[in-house]
Amino acid sequence: MGIALVNSACPDQKFVINKLPASVGRQPRAAVRLEDRRVSQFQCLIDAQDGELMVMDLGSVSGTFVNGVRRALAMLIDGDRLTVGGTDLVVRIS
Repeated sequence: MGIALVNSACPDQKFVINKLPASVGRQPRAAVRLEDRRVSQFQCLIDAQDGELMVMDLGSVSGTFVNGVRRALAMLIDGDRLTVGGTDLVVRIS
């Protein structure tokens, strides 16, 4: 399964996820590092559970949103919009 997150405001900014679990945040060690001051150091975690791609918020203040709904845990499918801080990412699964 190929997974990428594409910044909807800047489609040239694409984050390819090669290994799960993958963290998303401002921390330099995050697999998907975002330079957005509203994003927590480690905002959320993307992982596979029972063959499904999932996102889990890691207790962030700003929250993790899937298609505009704040979620602590949610399944992701191709085309979903993942919002962390002020950054909208489009999920691409191939």
